[in-house]
Amino acid sequence: MAGPPPGRERAIQSPPASLWARENNPVTPGLPLGAREQSSHPPPSLWARENNPVTHHPRERPVRTAKDSNRARPWCQHRAVTTDDCVFCGIVERRLDASVVHESANVLAIMDIDPVTPGHVLVLPRAHLPELADLDDDLAAEVFAVARSVAAALRRSPLRSEGVNLFYADGEAAFQEVFHSHLHVFPRFADDGFTIGARWGSNPSRAELDANAATLRAELRPPGPAEA
Repeated sequence: MAGPPPGRERAIQSPPASLWARENNPVTPGLPLGAREQSSHPPPSLWARENNPVTHHPRERPVRTAKDSNRARPWCQHRAVTTDDCVFCGIVERRLDASVVHESANVLAIMDIDPVTPGHVLVLPRAHLPELADLDDDLAAEVFAVARSVAAALRRSPLRSEGVNLFYADGEAAFQEVFHSHLHVFPRFADDGFTIGARWGSNPSRAELDANAATLRAELRPPGPAEA
């Protein structure tokens, strides 16, 4: 029987390794998510691993779309993830290794093992909080303050950094892959390979913008504890 066309493979039958633990630590059947065995074979890249185990160069990742994100991926639905399953909780609890940049009683900053650029850091709360709305104001402020400090450190460091991006993915449709809140901080420079695609140029009318603003004003809540 003829095989799949070039660049396409049969769908992966088991959940992919998480962002933090998959490099040099592929999932071993029978072990809980977060537990890994050492391997000399590199696993699929971040963007290629879902249903196409063809490895892409980090600078040649296919563009992901909302359609891609909407595919059923029950292993990353955050309501089903427990602290035992969560790779970030494993790092917080020191069951898994990480290169720590900053730590406090509430917040941890660690190096991303699949960086967009050298110096890519993740800032996360120690508590297992899947969504942005789960963070109270004080914790959200500390996460952002640490991210701001990391960005300043990148600018001062010898690492190439002509700019810095802060990127937060809140929900599967927004490309969140690890359902433990985390903020990406990574340096940028010319031709670094990172892009953001969108359908710019919709040019909404002022009436439409005003209507959307009114809709959001009606839903705004004053700063306070995390939303229920």
